[in-house]
Amino acid sequence: RSAAESYCRVATPESRLNEFNKTGVRWSELLHLPYFDIARCIVVDSMHNLFLGLIKEHFSGILGIA
Repeated sequence: RSAAESYCRVATPESRLNEFNKTGVRWSELLHLPYFDIARCIVVDSMHNLFLGLIKEHFSGILGIA
């Protein structure tokens, strides 16, 4: 949440891009909700991940599982 808040506080588009490149987090209006936990409330869309070939990239490229 703190990374998203720092992204929101930045004024220019260039500095927002720099902030995003540092943390990989952008601001969402859902973060205004006190009960919203971004790690627990996001749904992973497995059908589209398989369709787009992202599962292979996640397992081999990111997790290192062959």
